[in-house]
Amino acid sequence: MNPKLVRATLVIGILILAGAGCQTRTAGTSTMPTIPGLPSVAVTSPCEHPYYPLKPGYEIAYQTKWGTNVSNYSEKVTAGGSDSVQLHLAFDGGTTSDQTIQCRDGKLQVMGYVDVASATQSKRANVTTKSVEGDFLPKDLRVGSEWTNKFEIEMDMSQIAAGGLNKVEGTITTQRKVLGEEEVTVPAGTFKALKIQAETAIDTHLPGVANGVTASIPKLVTTEWWVKGKGMVKSVMSMGAGQGDNTSEATRIVVP
Repeated sequence: MNPKLVRATLVIGILILAGAGCQTRTAGTSTMPTIPGLPSVAVTSPCEHPYYPLKPGYEIAYQTKWGTNVSNYSEKVTAGGSDSVQLHLAFDGGTTSDQTIQCRDGKLQVMGYVDVASATQSKRANVTTKSVEGDFLPKDLRVGSEWTNKFEIEMDMSQIAAGGLNKVEGTITTQRKVLGEEEVTVPAGTFKALKIQAETAIDTHLPGVANGVTASIPKLVTTEWWVKGKGMVKSVMSMGAGQGDNTSEATRIVVP
C-alpha cells in the first residue's frame, strides 16, 4: 500500500473533522450512539446544568459564518430518561443528529462526537463514536475551571476517498479552560458570559493497524461563550492559516 496515498487520505479525514474541504450539500443522518427507548421528556430533567438547561422545551438556534458561507442549525431537547436526555440537532441541507447526553452528579457527558463545523457545511463523511472519556461540562463551572474529554471515533470516507481507503480511526481530545467573564452580544441578545478556551487535538490512523501511518494537525483553538440559564451563545473556531474563523452565534433561545 502506498504510504503517501494513505497519508493523503488521513489528512483528508482530518480536514473533514476540522470543517474544511468539500462543501457539496447532501442530506444525511450522522451515525451517533443513542439510548433506545428514551421516553418523551418529563416535566423535569436531570440535565438542567446551570450553564446548559437541557430540559423539556429547551431549544437554541445558531447562524454559522465561515468566509462567504452562511448556514444555520438548531439544538432541541426531544426525549429524556432518569439520567440522560436526547438532543436533536438539525442542520441546513437536511443533515440531522440525535445526540445522547448523560447527566450524573451535576456533570454532563456527551456520548457521541458531533462535528458541528463539518455538519454546517454538509460534509459527506460519517463519524461513529467508539468510546468517550471525560465530561463535556463539569458540575462546578467557574473562572479557572479546567477539564478534558476524549472521543475515539471511526470515520467512513467511502464517498470522498480514493484507492479503496474507506475508513480511518482517530482520537479527538479537547482541553477546556474558563478564562473569565465578559459581556457578549449576539443576534439573540446581550449577555454576561463565561469565556472558555477549547484546544482540540485530532489524530487519525488506519483501522486496526498498530504503529501504522498516522496524520495530525496543529491543535484547533475555539473560544466559547456560555451564559447561565441559556447555554452556549457564541463560538469562534480558528480554522488555521489562510482559512479564517468559523463563527456561530445564537439567533434564538427558548428556555421554558
